[in-house]
Amino acid sequence: MNAARVFAAAVVAAILCQGVIDAHVTFRIIGTITQVSATALTVRNKDSKAFAMALTRRTVIRRLKEEKKLPIGALKIGQTVVVDAFNAYAEDEDDDSDLEALDIRIVPPIASP
Repeated sequence: MNAARVFAAAVVAAILCQGVIDAHVTFRIIGTITQVSATALTVRNKDSKAFAMALTRRTVIRRLKEEKKLPIGALKIGQTVVVDAFNAYAEDEDDDSDLEALDIRIVPPIASP
């Protein structure tokens, strides 16, 4: 009897948590840094759209093809970066509010066509 209740509770929990698991949305942002502080970063892409994101203890900063982690102070206005970020609370795949930067790669400037 107890095993059946535990199983039923696990099934209900899995169903309820599915919405939370599916709720986050990931982004890859390629652009130029326009603002940077100890806790936030803004990157403008080639379409001039600005993406604001939080920098947290989980954020890893590196140069292209290097594995050495860099401090936030390595980020400078005008640098070109590739950022993998996510929104843990998004319900819409286009919701770029409340972004958190997870991985930031400093890359060479991208040539204009």
